[in-house]
Amino acid sequence: MFIGVDSRWLARACVRRPVSSALDLCTGSGIQALLAATHARRVTAVDINPRAVRCTRFNAQALDCHNLKVKEGDLYGPVGENNSI
Repeated sequence: MFIGVDSRWLARACVRRPVSSALDLCTGSGIQALLAATHARRVTAVDINPRAVRCTRFNAQALDCHNLKVKEGDLYGPVGENNSI
């Protein structure tokens, strides 16, 4: 998955402070979720594209990131009121 200019600008603009959880919708490569994992106790990344899900899981594993959960689905569907973040 390509990391575009918008992803790099968003990474620069995000405030990094400790939080209990973070949600990255339409995660793509997972770059924002991986960055959030450095300051969030747990992170959930969601994408409808199976390739993006595989890419994010691969990147998390390559970076030895254990507080990132990746789910496949449309927007809030995988983390709605019957699912946990």
